[in-house]
Amino acid sequence: MTNPHFPNLYVQSREPGDWLTTLWAKSPVGFFIVENGRFVLVNQSFLDCVGYPESEVLGKDSLMPVHPWDRAMVRRKNIRLLEGRDYGTYEYRCAHKSGRTVWALGSVTSVHMEGSRACLGYFMYITDMKRAEQQAQERNEELEAVLNIANVLAGAGDFFQKARAVLTEIKKLALADRAAYWIPDVRGQQLHLVATVGLDEAQAQTPSVLPTANSITGQALQGMQPVIENNYLERPDSQEHLMQLGIRSLAAFPVHHNGNVLAVVTIGSEERGRFDPRKIQVFGAVVAQIGMLIGNATLEAEAAG
Repeated sequence: MTNPHFPNLYVQSREPGDWLTTLWAKSPVGFFIVENGRFVLVNQSFLDCVGYPESEVLGKDSLMPVHPWDRAMVRRKNIRLLEGRDYGTYEYRCAHKSGRTVWALGSVTSVHMEGSRACLGYFMYITDMKRAEQQAQERNEELEAVLNIANVLAGAGDFFQKARAVLTEIKKLALADRAAYWIPDVRGQQLHLVATVGLDEAQAQTPSVLPTANSITGQALQGMQPVIENNYLERPDSQEHLMQLGIRSLAAFPVHHNGNVLAVVTIGSEERGRFDPRKIQVFGAVVAQIGMLIGNATLEAEAAG
């Protein structure tokens, strides 16, 4: 099988000449040539994508810029392409010198350079496209979670069954380890645990009542705003049962309806730094929908009564 996109090329010199010089220097696509597994030529677009100067790339292993998680895959794909058993492009991640991850679309083909066999590769920066895909996927997941929650609240079952089902959807969306649903008492001085899903609660004695003072859950209730802690173990008011469960990130979202807080949903993760601004925005939108759905369900029940 031959690669229809990259037929075998012959390069007379290590210094690209004439039209190749223009292509090499001006193309927005990253190009590189590898000989004996090491970079011997790279263009500026490639260097811009990975963030390294030429002096730190030439002579280095060709897999050096590739993200460690993708190196085995890239090696397999390149072997198949160079042996003519595959063709086309593939996506992979690179570790930018700054530490961030960038996405690339690339391919390789065999070339002859000064009589020796080498490998010509190209590298297209697609990080923005991958980010847009991820955001679209997150929006779809958010919509699916809201629809599932709406079906739960409109379906059969008592309040406690529905609360657990709602928490299950939130936990799945958040890729979290634990979720809990708390409702305040009439005076707003205590929070009562309605339901929890996730980590084995038998490992810790979860209190059924929390004072609103000195807790993330209480702060969310009183402030009527989400409270996020991405390093929960460092908080002086961290709760013993959550520490026993290994919770390292905790988020509390108040459930609003008509200006009142009906409940507080807490989401816990064993991963430190779990809640970035995008996730907080998504979870906040889902929890806001819960308040609207509960309010609508209450109105419908009152109308039916």
